[in-house]
Amino acid sequence: MIKNSKKLIALLFVFAMLQSNFAGAVVPHLPDLVQNGNLWRFTYYNDASPSHDTLFGEPICFDYEFTLGTHQRYRWYVQSNPSISGKASQEGDQITMMGDYFLGPIGIDISIMKAHQWELTTDEKKRSMGTGHHQIYLRQGDLQRSAHFNMFARRAGFCQSDIPQDDPTQIPSFEPDVEREVIEEVKDIVRKARRIQQI
Repeated sequence: MIKNSKKLIALLFVFAMLQSNFAGAVVPHLPDLVQNGNLWRFTYYNDASPSHDTLFGEPICFDYEFTLGTHQRYRWYVQSNPSISGKASQEGDQITMMGDYFLGPIGIDISIMKAHQWELTTDEKKRSMGTGHHQIYLRQGDLQRSAHFNMFARRAGFCQSDIPQDDPTQIPSFEPDVEREVIEEVKDIVRKARRIQQI
């Protein structure tokens, strides 16, 4: 009886180990955000406007990290300014993204938090387009604002450079002229957010 119990325990242990190994090597679900091109061009529209005026756009790169159950996990960053970055999760055609950006050392104390909720919408196999919503929360000192946008995303190819995950030393440094352009871009977003709040 004791020998049989030991055999049963040993078999259960081996079965559990095999199950955990299979669970740790989950195959990515398709379609994903990287296989047919990890560069997506996002366009944002004024959600508060009846005409949904186009406001701005940005190219976003996705790097696959891992699969957790039914979810695909990614790191994302804005191709033109990789310090704007965050994490994304995909379940089926549904994608959620969170990220942030901070301008402090250059003399402007602005922090920006970004969120996206969108869905792959095309019927074709590659799922190369999506629509949804984008929110920006801006804080500059005591000033706090939020802006809400409709968004359209289209797969646009592959990102030229892959930034290693969680390695901020590899993020390219910007020349002063580029830094000034980034600051002006952020100021413009703040101005647009203030106008939207007044509507």
